[in-house]
Amino acid sequence: MAAIFYSRLCIRNSSRLANSLARPSFASSTISFSPRVQSVVFKKTVHSSANRKAELEISPSQPSAHWKGERFVSVALLTLIPTGIIYPSAVVDWALAVVVPLHNHWGVGQVLTDYIHGSSMPKVAKGIWLAVSILQFIGLCYFNYADVGICKAVSMIWHM
Repeated sequence: MAAIFYSRLCIRNSSRLANSLARPSFASSTISFSPRVQSVVFKKTVHSSANRKAELEISPSQPSAHWKGERFVSVALLTLIPTGIIYPSAVVDWALAVVVPLHNHWGVGQVLTDYIHGSSMPKVAKGIWLAVSILQFIGLCYFNYADVGICKAVSMIWHM
């Protein structure tokens, strides 16, 4: 959704830029281009089970904050995995124990949102997936605390 909003903003501003560049240089001594972002409220139509439509107002900061969090977790994984291979340590183990379940929870949650439909099945599926994600986090934390740690365990599996 953010990409669509950004592309629409760029298309609007590119036509303004083209108009300003088409003028002769003597018409304007300084050409300044600064895109103006206005306060936008997205409206989402929600269909309930009683065939009534309701519109929800979504602030632009809510989806972008979640999107930024997902990107942060992805970049953290991109740095933690090579770090765990090159320099395994307890800090990397505990960071992986937090980041991997969170990344899995958000990713599979989106798959469940896209492919499970109905009135009660999405809630049941997401509840089960939340329980699995919590168990995954607890299991990785226990493994780090009581055993050799995630990075060392992967290294031991590779050396079999």
